[in-house]
Amino acid sequence: MAAVHPALAPMCVAAILIASGCGRESAPSPAPTETSPTAAATTSPDHPDGDRAPEPDAEAAGETGAPEPDAELSEHGEDWLVWFRRGDAYRTRWVHVIDDRFEIAGERGAVIVSDGARLWRLVRRDAVDSVTSCGCVTDDDGACAVLGRLTRPGLSALDLENGRETPIVTASTAGSAGDGLEVSLSLTGGAGALLFFETSESGYECGAHNVYDRSAGVFDLARGARDDELYDVVGARLPASVRDPAVSDLVTELARCDGEALEAAEVSRQMKLAGVHLALDEAGKPAVSWGFVMPLPYICAPDYRAYGGGDSGLLSEASELSLGGPVPAGLSAALADVGAAPTVGLSRVTATGGERAAALARFLEAPEAAWPPESFAVVPIDDPAEARDALAMREVRAGRKLVRERDYTAALMAFDRAVELAPKLALARSGRGHARLLAGDLTGARADLDEALKLGEGPVFAAQIHFNLGQVAERAEDLATAREEYARSLELRPNPAVEAALKRVSE
Repeated sequence: MAAVHPALAPMCVAAILIASGCGRESAPSPAPTETSPTAAATTSPDHPDGDRAPEPDAEAAGETGAPEPDAELSEHGEDWLVWFRRGDAYRTRWVHVIDDRFEIAGERGAVIVSDGARLWRLVRRDAVDSVTSCGCVTDDDGACAVLGRLTRPGLSALDLENGRETPIVTASTAGSAGDGLEVSLSLTGGAGALLFFETSESGYECGAHNVYDRSAGVFDLARGARDDELYDVVGARLPASVRDPAVSDLVTELARCDGEALEAAEVSRQMKLAGVHLALDEAGKPAVSWGFVMPLPYICAPDYRAYGGGDSGLLSEASELSLGGPVPAGLSAALADVGAAPTVGLSRVTATGGERAAALARFLEAPEAAWPPESFAVVPIDDPAEARDALAMREVRAGRKLVRERDYTAALMAFDRAVELAPKLALARSGRGHARLLAGDLTGARADLDEALKLGEGPVFAAQIHFNLGQVAERAEDLATAREEYARSLELRPNPAVEAALKRVSE
């Protein structure tokens, strides 16, 4: 058996002397029963790699001195993943619990979550968005200018066994217009396969007034989908000790807004649970903050909401959110060893035997990486050429959307504007070439795609261009050229849609 945590060694010795019970098996908790595979990425036969090629997961594994898997580690007791925040970083411990003792089987500088059988590593998938002036959403094109870049945070989960990616929050690159924009994404805890998070956006967005939007969500990794309805179920069941402080906060806020306070009973009936934050207090004990909301006029709050909150530990009424208690005594000791943490997540691992050993090995090999900032503001663009490229990319995104809607005439107008703004932007040329192909302009499509091939970089981009050139040739009934283009595309990047196309023109 791996070494028991030093602080608990005297306790283990005493247990052996009294009852030889240092390795007794405690009753396991029920294993999760609902699992489903994550959705596979989709492709389009016209554009086999989609509008945006998947970004490689280039995070390198760090060295933490974590122990190698111990083949003799006892399978009695329970295994838990405990992830927690330390400063600006996250760490996850694999904790083996036996009765009131625990041992740490490994620790990684990452957020790793389990539904009992599967393990996922959370990764940020941020994207850079262009921010333009409000003139870009009016008829006054002369007032349209790029103000800067805005990093929008995204979040995904990677299956540690097969690498499949499950998007949780997708970062938009559709382009924004306004001033003083700020966005954020933060983890607020987790329990079992449920992940709690919060997003926000504020600033002036070319409307009548400034805006502020804050949204909390629940993502169920076992199902690969959001499940915010859990808040409605749990919010109504929480005890008075949690709800009453929230009611008091909301009554005060509503009275401050219009001078007339609603009755507490009416506020209690109308308010909705809208967020959960799980942390560890100074003693390492789980502490839950519950956030409730009520609607307000804009004159009182920019996001049309009043907020109230209550605090508790783990509650049986919150079992639907996997926040029912108590936790096993050994896990409590492991949490006390972590100490105070502003955000924490707990997941039981139920795999046994060889599956457990394989899961632990994958955990210990999981890459580590620094966690990016939670919030971002607009970074001004001073370079005129970069500003033109940003405006052109705004038109490219608009053109792609119109292509998906099969409005090829409007799409070509958007791509024309993109090419005019940035003639050397490969994505503008490739986008217009694809739109011309779909619109039936084979000569124009070939010209744009040939130019894009000269301007673009990377095998993935080149593979997409060769595929579309194969489409042009096939529609022109030049099967020899189509075979050459499809074969070249496959050499650069294997893809089922391209394989099918090559087979079709080779028969």
